Amino acid sequence: SVDDSSSSSSSSSSSSSSSTLDPRVQDLIKLMFDIQKMKDTLIELEIDLEKMPLGKLSRSHIQKGYSVLTNIQGIIESNGSKSQLVAATNQFYTTIPHDFGTKSPPIIDTLEMVQEKIKVVEALL
Repeated sequence: SVDDSSSSSSSSSSSSSSSTLDPRVQDLIKLMFDIQKMKDTLIELEIDLEKMPLGKLSRSHIQKGYSVLTNIQGIIESNGSKSQLVAATNQFYTTIPHDFGTKSPPIIDTLEMVQEKIKVVEALL
């Protein structure tokens, strides 16, 4: 009786490894959960994976980053000072860590840059 239960559990585990899903759906799911591809995309977006490993950035951090970008947009639209932009940019890069290597982080001082960073933040959601 014990042998029967162990053989039935092994046959059920082997049958669960072969999928009956359409191969295109299987490929899509593999793509969605491809950790290396996620890491490569975040590196392209200059996200620092050392300071912010995958899954470690909370939803509240992402929302805070979005809020800071909204603030930067307001500063730009109201012709705020460069020091306000520098302070807000530093706050954004602190909230959403980036990896610029040895380069200095660029000041987010145009609406185009704000839109670009909003896309990065939305990609993290």
